[in-house]
Amino acid sequence: MRGKLGWLVVGVGGLWLSACASSDSDAERPADGGGGGVSQGGAGGDATDGGAGGTDDPCDSGWGDCDGEAGNGCEIYTVTHALHCGACDNACPAGPNSTANCVDSSCVLDCTQGYGDCDGDPSTGCEAATLSDLEHCGGCDSPCLGTCENGICGPSILASDQNHPFQVTVDANNVYWTTMGTPLAQDGTVMQLAKGSTQPLALATAMAGPFGIEVTDTDVYWVNNGTAAASYQDGTLMTVPIGGGTPVTLATGLSAPISLALDSSWVYVAYGGSPPDYVDGAIVRVPITGGSPEVLASNLARPYNLAVNATDVYFASVGSSAQSFTDGSLASVPIAGGAVNTIASSQHLCIDVVLDATKVFWTAAGVDTISSAPLGGGTATTVVTTTAPAWLTMDATHLYWTTLGGNGVADAFVQRTPLAGGMVENLADQQMSPQRIVVDETDVYWVTRGSDEMADGALKSVPK
Repeated sequence: MRGKLGWLVVGVGGLWLSACASSDSDAERPADGGGGGVSQGGAGGDATDGGAGGTDDPCDSGWGDCDGEAGNGCEIYTVTHALHCGACDNACPAGPNSTANCVDSSCVLDCTQGYGDCDGDPSTGCEAATLSDLEHCGGCDSPCLGTCENGICGPSILASDQNHPFQVTVDANNVYWTTMGTPLAQDGTVMQLAKGSTQPLALATAMAGPFGIEVTDTDVYWVNNGTAAASYQDGTLMTVPIGGGTPVTLATGLSAPISLALDSSWVYVAYGGSPPDYVDGAIVRVPITGGSPEVLASNLARPYNLAVNATDVYFASVGSSAQSFTDGSLASVPIAGGAVNTIASSQHLCIDVVLDATKVFWTAAGVDTISSAPLGGGTATTVVTTTAPAWLTMDATHLYWTTLGGNGVADAFVQRTPLAGGMVENLADQQMSPQRIVVDETDVYWVTRGSDEMADGALKSVPK
């Protein structure tokens, strides 16, 4: 007797009569042998063959007599039994970090959370730690180029031990960046790294605070901020061929230049202004082949970054120290000079600006916003509200930015949102003073300045 009452099996000579005395038929089945539950020998058969001519398997489909005891019939449901999966004694193997199960007569592994069976070998169990495995980050065959933390790909470190990198740009083949170097040491550099390479190339060394950097099809351009001994009035504009060569000075005597933008004929440069108030900044242009600066706009409160189209130069001004940078602004001026058009005023810590065909976008870190307006000016619209957005870039579908963080503290983010606004997505967190950010067709690149005391900055990337 089994179960509630079990199977009542009564032997009568050559006849086995199996009577179900409980409702446990889903767990155990007897040898059926024919209609009525009677297994009886007939011509050419024996007592368990169940009919003329016999049969090799007396059990119903999906059941097995795995203990060899006729008294309890076909007791194992082999469709789901891990020790008798699909057939008697076909045990499902279980390796590390897994539990063996039988589903539809086939062995499957249930992996412990955080692990995956990525080699397809049941004997090794769920061998891949998907929370940290670079080849299987978050799931099998999901590789990361950088780090894998909690099942999420972290950024790739393309170049480490950089001495306070500041700006970065990219073309189809290379990534370029500046390192400011040690204060007062004039040991800044201009760097190039071929995509897919691990060996950076120094295009220029012993520079006096290289800041902004841009690239054409043939050449790299950058500005040197100048020296403290000259109150940063000895800044320079320089260029060097892609791949290396002799750096050439295109303009001298620049006033604390911070950033630049290019078109086919001119280099546009933002002068940051003089401490302590930074209210004498300017936008100038220099012929792309070199020459004297032409002032396009002056008496600006620390213009910081530029963007240019066919008609105008757009500039983000951080604001003055006297006003705690609450008087930052977003403005434009015609590329040949003319009246300044203020698009948005009272933009606290207005740091960066980008353009598309119809709109201008900018950050205001002090009020936690990224905003947009028509290129010619008009009503400003808040695209997204997010903590301290600083450096900004874009592609056809998204805005990307880095956030301000504490000096020497890995507390900043790399983020993005659709151009029309919406959910903010974190691409990287725990970044130490991330600076300028750029994108190409597949990846996002940025530099982290690192701590003040050490050359621990880095060039990083993450897939889009």
